Amino acid sequence: MGAANERALDDFAAWAAPRDGRYGLGATPASVRAGVEGLVRRAQAAPISVDGFRLDGYLLPFLLTVCQGDDRDNADYADILRQLLDAADGKPVQASPALHELLTAVLAPGPDAGADLAAAIGILCDDVAMPRSQRWYREAVERSRPAQPVFGPVFNGPTPCASWRQAPREPFVEVRNAVPALQIQSTGDTHAPYRGALALHARMSASRLLTVPGRVHTVYLNGYRPCAQQAVDTYLLTGELPAADATC
Repeated sequence: MGAANERALDDFAAWAAPRDGRYGLGATPASVRAGVEGLVRRAQAAPISVDGFRLDGYLLPFLLTVCQGDDRDNADYADILRQLLDAADGKPVQASPALHELLTAVLAPGPDAGADLAAAIGILCDDVAMPRSQRWYREAVERSRPAQPVFGPVFNGPTPCASWRQAPREPFVEVRNAVPALQIQSTGDTHAPYRGALALHARMSASRLLTVPGRVHTVYLNGYRPCAQQAVDTYLLTGELPAADATC
């Protein structure tokens, strides 16, 4: 996910650069990225105070991963970055509703907010054994920094699986079959990178892959691409697959 999120930042920077007059994030994609990298370094040196919260160099990149998961949110992402940059400069910032909601969700979640994460952790840690050495994670983080300067530490540090008490409950499932299936995947997914979809598609030899250009995680039932919606509806109602792999 580190590399996928770095690509997502580059994609956002390409969107933001022509809009420098509105957001002031930089007139080139490189300058937009440099501004984000600089903001993270500043948060590492001294936490950024905004809306009653303090964002340090660990929390800020995680917050950014949430912002850039859907390219339809680019305008909100740009507004949030502008506010964070102003706050880092010591300017008074009245958090927008989008920033306030994001900060609250990430830094002050309600009592039920951890349910989905707890379920995901339980499944993941019971499926896969992970290294337990702190040194292993420190070295992984440092190796990630050159290619993933913003998000490498977020996705290469330890998870709860590093101290999970039980061994995995079952062996890996070998996925290699010819059962017809529809597979749908966006190219810029920051949670499930596209190369993983290609690997799965190669193992499911009778599947059809519908590729959706764009940066989004959930493609079905969210209005992102009507053609993707139609393909999934048709498959669920009739079992009919596209005649060949296609791009939506």
